[in-house]
Amino acid sequence: MNRKRKAFKSRIRPRRESNRAKRRKRSKSQQTLEQPKDDGTIPDVQKCFLTYQQITNYLATLADKYPSKLMLSDIGLSVKGHAILMAKVLMGGHGVTSSNSKSSPYQEGETYCRCAANRTITFIEAGSNGCDWISIAAALYMIDHLVKSEPQQTNIDYFIVPCSNPDSYTDSFTPGNTLVNLSVNYPIILGTSDMSRIKNQLFIKTIMEWKQSYRHRRPESTALIHTIDTFQGNIKLFVSLQEGASKPKILYPYGSNSDMLPDADMVTHIAKSALSMTHKLSFNVGSIYNVCGLTFGSIIDYLAITRGLNFSYVMHINNRLIQPNASKIQKVGKDVVVTITSMAKEAKSWCDSQAF
Repeated sequence: MNRKRKAFKSRIRPRRESNRAKRRKRSKSQQTLEQPKDDGTIPDVQKCFLTYQQITNYLATLADKYPSKLMLSDIGLSVKGHAILMAKVLMGGHGVTSSNSKSSPYQEGETYCRCAANRTITFIEAGSNGCDWISIAAALYMIDHLVKSEPQQTNIDYFIVPCSNPDSYTDSFTPGNTLVNLSVNYPIILGTSDMSRIKNQLFIKTIMEWKQSYRHRRPESTALIHTIDTFQGNIKLFVSLQEGASKPKILYPYGSNSDMLPDADMVTHIAKSALSMTHKLSFNVGSIYNVCGLTFGSIIDYLAITRGLNFSYVMHINNRLIQPNASKIQKVGKDVVVTITSMAKEAKSWCDSQAF
C-alpha cells in the first residue's frame, strides 16, 4: 500500500487522523470555500482570501468611496505584468475631494516631501513570500479598518503595499506551482560588522542559500525600494508582514550578523509597545540573528544598513507550516492594527524627541 493510499485511509478514521491529514483536509476545503472566483464581485476582506484581481477591485472601490482618506498608487509592474498597488491611508483626512482634486500634496513623492514635511509615514508591505495569505489578508484588513474609522487628528499616515509579490500570490492559488520568495531578495553588505564569531560552514551554507534564490533587479523588489526612497524623509517606521516557521515574532535588524543596532533599547521598546494589547498573537521579540539565526537578504537589514532606517521590522503573524484559515483574518487583523499603530506612535515620538 503506497503512502497516498495510507493517507486516504487515515482521513476516513477521524479519531486517528494525523495533523498532516488535518492540514490536507483544511487545504482542500479552503480551495472550495475560501477562494472566491473572479466574477466581478468583491467579497468581505475580513472573511475570505481575495484573488489579486479582487484585491485590485476592492482597493479601487474603497478609494472611490473614501477619496479624502485613501489614495492609490501604482508603484511598478511585476514580471508577469501585474500592477503593484500601494494604498496611501491619510489619517488626517487631507486627500483628494471633488473640490480640490488637484490640490492634494500626496500626488507625487517629491510634492509630498516638499508640502507635507511634517507628515510621518508608517510604511507596510505584505506578501513578499508569495504564499503568505494571512499576511496579505491582514494588510487588507488594516487598510479597511483605518479608512473606515473616524478621522483622527494625527500626522501619521500609513502607506501599505498589501501584496508586493502578486505573481507568486496568484500562482499560489493553484497547487503545484513554483513560487518565488522575495522576502530575502535584497543585496547583502558585508564588511560593516565583525563576522569572526560566525562559523565558516554556517556562513557558506547561508550565503549559498541566498545566492541560489536571489533574483537580481527583480522588478517587484526594485519598485518597493524605489518607493521607499521616494518617501524616505517621511518614513519613520517600516514593517514587513510575513509568515514564519513557528510562533509569531517581531524581528529587527540584523540577520546577517550579531551586532546590535544603534539605539537598540529603543528599537526593542517600540517592538514591545503594544504586546499587552494583543489577543490572538503573542509575539517573541528580537533580532533576526538571535531569534531565527544567520539570515542574508532581508529587506530590513538592507534598509538599516543602506538607508539608516533602524525602526524596520519583520512581523511573522502566522505559522507557514499550517494551512491558513480565513476564520483567523479578523482576530489577526485586529492585533496587527493595534500593534503597528502603537509602534508608529512610539517611533514618531522618539524621532520627534531627537529632532531638537
